Amino acid sequence: MKKQRKLSVELDFAYQIKTLSEIGQEITSALSVEKIIEKTYEKVNSLMDASVFGIGIFNKEQKRIDFPGVIEKGKKLPFSFYSLEDNLRPAVWCFKTQKEIFMGDLFNDYNKIFPKATVPMPAVGENTYSLIYLPLSIKNKKIGVITIQSFKKYAYTDFHFDILRNMAVYVATAIENARLYENMEAEVKQQTQELVVQKNELEKLYDNVKLMSEIGKEISASLSV
Repeated sequence: MKKQRKLSVELDFAYQIKTLSEIGQEITSALSVEKIIEKTYEKVNSLMDASVFGIGIFNKEQKRIDFPGVIEKGKKLPFSFYSLEDNLRPAVWCFKTQKEIFMGDLFNDYNKIFPKATVPMPAVGENTYSLIYLPLSIKNKKIGVITIQSFKKYAYTDFHFDILRNMAVYVATAIENARLYENMEAEVKQQTQELVVQKNELEKLYDNVKLMSEIGKEISASLSV
């Protein structure tokens, strides 16, 4: 009986690893932040209660965490962000400290991280009870944060936490790949524009040379001053 139970656990674990690997491949194949958010939300929501889901991306120029599309109760909320100076925000704290946040009851657990502070309202949407925040990084490069939240207390277990932690690795890689792709596209567009300008200049030069040649022929063909 024990051997059967052990075998069942091992098979279940192997299946979970295989599923996470497949999910990871699907996420990392996305080449835009919007698609990454959509695919990750779809997969996470199939595995746990993701009443609120968001991916925050570090905006170095503006010194803030941008949330291009938080999803709440299945609906995409407007663009929002948190300044890196807003240290009472879980997203900012998670990003700056590179530490994980796991709360089962926001209004009781909040002061464990932010002593004597009042729970702030989110930039968009409603406050939840259960939440997980994980930093997104790759090769010591800070990318942003990922969060799942529920309107139920103690909605998440260590199992959910581990799943999201594994998915965070794929998400960070996907976002970095998307950035490289966008930069490459921008570079190709710039090079294309430069080639168009060069082509136009060459055409103008050719027209000028042609015109000068025609003028020269007319002048040399004249038989009087």
